[in-house]
Amino acid sequence: MTVLAWHSLHDLNLFKSSIRQQPSDIKQQQWTTRIYISLVALALVILTLYGILSVETKLIEVTKPSLGTVQQLQSQVSLVSSLQCPCTQLTVPYEKLVQLQPFYHQICSSDFLSDRWINSLYNVMKAIMSLNSASVSTLDFSQTQSVFGLLKAICNLCNETITNSLQTFTQTQLVGAQLLTADQFENQMLSNINQFKLETANGMLHFLQVMRNITHVNQILTGASTNFFMGITGSPNYNASLSIAYYDNSNDTSSDICSCANDSSCKTNWGVFLNTSAYTPAYSVPGFYLGCFPVESLLQSTLECFYDNQDCLTIMYKLYNVSSFNNFTRLNSSSDASRFTIHSTIGSIFEEMFIESWKESTNYSSYFAQCQPASCSYKAVRRDSLLETITRIIGLIGGLFVSLRILVPFLVMVCARIIRSRMSWHQQIMIESTSPQSRPVTIGTKILDWFKKLNVFDDTESMVSIEQQYPATRVYLLLLVIASLILILYTSLTYNTNTIIIASPSREQYQQLQQRYGLDAVPTASLNNNRISVESIVHEQRLSIDQNQHLNLNPNFLNPPNVSSVTVDSKSLPTVLTLRTRFFALIRRHLKALVGFALCMLVAAAIIIPSVYLTQQEHNQVAQTVYSQAKTTVATLNSFLQQARALQAPLPTRASLLVEPRQSAWIRARQQAQTSSSGSKRLTTNFITSCFDKKLLVKPCKNLTFASAVSYSFVSNLNSIAAGDLDGDGRPDLLVPIYTKSAVSVLLGTSNGSFGSQKMFPTDSGPMWAAVVYDNDRGRIDLAVINNLANTMSILYGYNSGSFRSQAILSTGFSPRAIVVGDFNEDGRLDLVVANANSANVGVFLRTDSGNFASQTTYPSVASPYSIAVGDFNGDGHLDFVVVGFYWAIMSVLLGTGNGSFGLPTILSTGSVGWSIATGDFNGDGRLDIAIAYFSSASVGVLLGTGNGSFGLPKTFSTGRSPQFVTVGDVDGDGRLDLIVPNSSGMAVSVLLGIGNGSFKSQMTFSTGSGSSPYWLVVADFDADGRLDFAVSDSSIEAGSILSALGHGSDKTDDCAPPGAPRGRYLPTRRKEEDKIQATF
Repeated sequence: MTVLAWHSLHDLNLFKSSIRQQPSDIKQQQWTTRIYISLVALALVILTLYGILSVETKLIEVTKPSLGTVQQLQSQVSLVSSLQCPCTQLTVPYEKLVQLQPFYHQICSSDFLSDRWINSLYNVMKAIMSLNSASVSTLDFSQTQSVFGLLKAICNLCNETITNSLQTFTQTQLVGAQLLTADQFENQMLSNINQFKLETANGMLHFLQVMRNITHVNQILTGASTNFFMGITGSPNYNASLSIAYYDNSNDTSSDICSCANDSSCKTNWGVFLNTSAYTPAYSVPGFYLGCFPVESLLQSTLECFYDNQDCLTIMYKLYNVSSFNNFTRLNSSSDASRFTIHSTIGSIFEEMFIESWKESTNYSSYFAQCQPASCSYKAVRRDSLLETITRIIGLIGGLFVSLRILVPFLVMVCARIIRSRMSWHQQIMIESTSPQSRPVTIGTKILDWFKKLNVFDDTESMVSIEQQYPATRVYLLLLVIASLILILYTSLTYNTNTIIIASPSREQYQQLQQRYGLDAVPTASLNNNRISVESIVHEQRLSIDQNQHLNLNPNFLNPPNVSSVTVDSKSLPTVLTLRTRFFALIRRHLKALVGFALCMLVAAAIIIPSVYLTQQEHNQVAQTVYSQAKTTVATLNSFLQQARALQAPLPTRASLLVEPRQSAWIRARQQAQTSSSGSKRLTTNFITSCFDKKLLVKPCKNLTFASAVSYSFVSNLNSIAAGDLDGDGRPDLLVPIYTKSAVSVLLGTSNGSFGSQKMFPTDSGPMWAAVVYDNDRGRIDLAVINNLANTMSILYGYNSGSFRSQAILSTGFSPRAIVVGDFNEDGRLDLVVANANSANVGVFLRTDSGNFASQTTYPSVASPYSIAVGDFNGDGHLDFVVVGFYWAIMSVLLGTGNGSFGLPTILSTGSVGWSIATGDFNGDGRLDIAIAYFSSASVGVLLGTGNGSFGLPKTFSTGRSPQFVTVGDVDGDGRLDLIVPNSSGMAVSVLLGIGNGSFKSQMTFSTGSGSSPYWLVVADFDADGRLDFAVSDSSIEAGSILSALGHGSDKTDDCAPPGAPRGRYLPTRRKEEDKIQATF
């Protein structure tokens, strides 16, 4: 059988030919068959091994996956690295993901912070006083009422701080384009929670430390006399002496005498002193101390006396023997009740913000529901099965057979002829005799002859004739060549995406890959980061941030012996202040800590928040929205500018220029998309005028003089005054806050420029500044008054008759100092901005649809902000404001966004300390400039605007002494803005006429009388004669004056002197015995 099979294979001929049947041809055909079969078998083996051993990566997509499906995919380690589930909602608030609940130390809810405990201590003190002739030792435990009150306040402060911080934390957004895995989500949330805890505690501790150092350095005297001694000697001519207290630390580890002058940690134990003459207590309370300051002594004390395993309270109960001082629930000393030991100091407990533990929980299912992935995709790596391999081989075997059937005979024929040529000497002689030039022709001829004789369909049993097989072969080969070319072109022009995984790549490898393949091919998101927690990242290895400190905070400046003290010039402050270098050093140290802490939080937040990927469609949607808003804004702005240019265009008489003194008449464009009856929308522009409905036309004049003043008496000190049409009769009225009477006075104007009797309307305590606020929606004139003592703002809603309803009170910051009006969210309603001097910020109050004002939104500003001015300083069509303070020669510029919010402040130099600021276009370039009153240098500075929110260097112009206020108006009617400055120590008002190029003429002074102190000034046409008048408050005599710029009454004259009045003089009438405002006509 084997022999038969061998002979069958030996004689097998798959390439029989009806033409070539010679023995040599048949032998060649048999060798061709054997080679053909061998190559086919080899090819099949290679294809089989390749199909079985090759690995294929497939991208699998799951639409609308459930939480269970995603968690199942995440549980497979091989799929986690490639699993991607894009979120349809990119931001999720923490309140839907995290639950945080603090549990506080038991002392905060114990009987020892209750009113019953504090009252019992008071009863003990009364009992001791009854025994010792109304005397109690300052070291007796009954004097600790304030200490426990302070401890209660600290507990409440920690609780309030954590509650507020939690509210802010829960509103923080988790940003991500891809669904996090459960482990990643858990790690990131825990990292954020730990960061929140650290940030909250450190912020409180840094603030407390700064306040402690400031308190100690300034040597503030305590109300309990714990850090000073007052001695009275020398009867009957008594002499009083004050000395710093000291404490004997002999009960501590040292026996030194500790003085509160240089160590705020001095302390001694509280005790029970039943006899005030005794120096040694009947019982010394363990771990509870009295020190220089209540806070210092409290933080060093422990609560060991108040635990249930101590007999301290029992001893004091017996010694005091007061019935009410008994039966208080003591603290639980069990280790399960607290993580703090009974010997832990209150300071160490405060460092943890009195928190025993946190109840933390994260909700991945809620996160998944908020993320709402529409689909998930992952890459699966697998090998083909045997069946798939066989199917692939069957698909390839036909082409393989055909290719080998053509190529093998040709190769065998070539090899056979080469062998024959080697074996045939005659043939070799012929080849050698052939010239080299004819060899290519000979070879080409042979190939052509072979091609003509080529017949792939040659078969002895074929029914097709030879003549038909030759053309069929040629057509077959042509089609084969065309198909091969098509496949080659398709393969060369198409791209395949191959995913290449590099384990543990270095930074150099990553950069090389990005340079070679681009950022799109090697995105940051493709990195499989094993470090999810922020805590595991050392920020200083990635980021270096340096802060430039003020000269006074430079270590070289503060180190002795360079400087021992810093003295502030008395010209810049009312009194001479000596600031110790030690104080600066303490501030520098804690400012560095605060800045470093803030920078750390900033870096942490930047690393926690993942990058957000927006699709092209989302980009297009955002761009389309912005483009639509921009078109509407530009159209409205162009309409407004056209009307403004019409008002600014020079007229023949130059007597019709619109004047807006101190921005009292706000004109703002309001966009309204109104729908007509046909359903089409049209754009309308409404104008809002807060004070005066008619335009003020100033008549030109050359000789600027004022008539004598008319006095209006008041009963209290005056600060600021304001003007506005409060009763709707078209005449300006006066609004005067009365500081000591907690009221605002209204004086209604008459047709001849005089004022009627004043009407008083109650406010909160200490009203200082006021503004008129027009309610455009209701056609109502309201008042806003800021109350310096009460830290509030009173809103008095008007009846448009000069009368107002009872006040509505809104909270401001500490010591509000100034108020201005403007439409900051561009909704057609006037809003308010208040300078909070002692809070170092400004508060923005937006008017709501109901006509009321929302609570303030604060923005940081310069220290002790004192004056605010509003305007569009960067030319973007949105109102901005600038703030100056009276301590530093700087100002803050806050650029508005148009939605009622403002950006971070830009700090610019003012050249000198400014007390008041006003705005106007002083050089006619269409950009707002500012004028600042320099109190200490008797001048006013003008800073020209650049149009991008910044200003040039100040150019100063001399005024009278101590200018506290500056305002703007066209006093002489020449179309150029002038400056009006009351000089509080110069007993005069300075008028600086504008030239129109940003410069001003030398001042013209108008006396306000001997001994006067003009403080505040408003500009308006009180007598309706077309010329600006002044109303001035006189702070020295608690009065004010109205100075009237009157003419002869003829439209043909350019003389501004009143009839019969001497020119160049102003003679006001004043009565020192009364508080008054004066007016002259």
